[in-house]
Amino acid sequence: MSVRVMWDNVEQTRLCYEFPPNWTWRMLDDAMMTCASMLSEVEGDINLIMNLCGSKGLPGGSALNIRNALARTPRRVAFIAVVTTNPVVKSTFTLLAQIQPQMGERLLTVDTMDVARAVLAHPYTLRNSVSPANLENN
Repeated sequence: MSVRVMWDNVEQTRLCYEFPPNWTWRMLDDAMMTCASMLSEVEGDINLIMNLCGSKGLPGGSALNIRNALARTPRRVAFIAVVTTNPVVKSTFTLLAQIQPQMGERLLTVDTMDVARAVLAHPYTLRNSVSPANLENN
C-alpha cells in the first residue's frame, strides 16, 4: 500500500493524503512527489489534509522525519490540517508546531475530516476565533 494522494474538492484547491495503517517515511516522500506533480497542473496556493485516521501511528524517527517533511512541503501549500484521533500523533505535531513557530502558523491538528475542511475553508478567520474543538461540538 502507499499514501494515497487525491484532490479533496472539485476546485482543486485542497489535496488530501490518506495514510494506510503501516505507512513508511518513503511512502510519504512518494506522496510529496505526487503532490508536487499535481501542483504543477493548477495555479495558486492549495491547502493540504493529512488524513492519518487509518494509520496505526507514526513510524520510527517521527520528530526528525516530520520536521524534514514539513520543511520540504512545497511553498504553494498554504495550510496543513493533520486529521487524527491518536493522542501521540497529535502531541508530536503540536510539539513540532510549537518548536517551529513558522510551521506552527500553517499547521493544525483536528479529529475529523469535516473539521479539517471547515478550518481550511476559512483558515485565517477560524484559526483566530474558533478552536477546532468548538467546531467539532457544533
